Amino acid sequence: MIRRPPRSTLFPYTTLFRSAASSTKDVSTQGDARHSTPITERPVIGRNFVQEFHESVLLQTAAQQQARISKQELLDDVILAKQKDVPSNDTIAFDGVHKNIRWPGIEALMESYEQHQQEQQLEKEILLEQCNRLKSDNQELNNTAENLSKSMADLIQVKMELDAQRLQQHAAIDSLKRFLKQMR
Repeated sequence: MIRRPPRSTLFPYTTLFRSAASSTKDVSTQGDARHSTPITERPVIGRNFVQEFHESVLLQTAAQQQARISKQELLDDVILAKQKDVPSNDTIAFDGVHKNIRWPGIEALMESYEQHQQEQQLEKEILLEQCNRLKSDNQELNNTAENLSKSMADLIQVKMELDAQRLQQHAAIDSLKRFLKQMR
């Protein structure tokens, strides 16, 4: 089973300081089976490296926090701008953010519903018209396919008759050639 590192943000520091602290221990006190090499053979991490590492992690964390803060400020600015665009005194809190919502009135709702019904009816008429056109196109194509099938059957019949006539003519030519050969 693979062991995952802890999720703590202090993980790099604790690992770094444990390895630095354990390198100062005496080899005789080393009873841990995890380390195959003696502690004296492991490289010792210098104090300067530890300080540089600590500073770089702090700078990275500060940059991440600043990015989060600027994103939140931008989001707050967008929400405030949207609130200013909507002329109403009614506010509703949603996830801790107050948003202005304007009630359009029952007349506006009824107009929207009637418009929706008209659009649905128009769409239904268009779809029915397209369906009828496609059905007629399908019927025409089926008739054409049936006519082509009949024509193909007639042509196959004619081909077979012509093949039979060709074989008869070849047989007649062969018998005429044999007859001429015998006459010579």
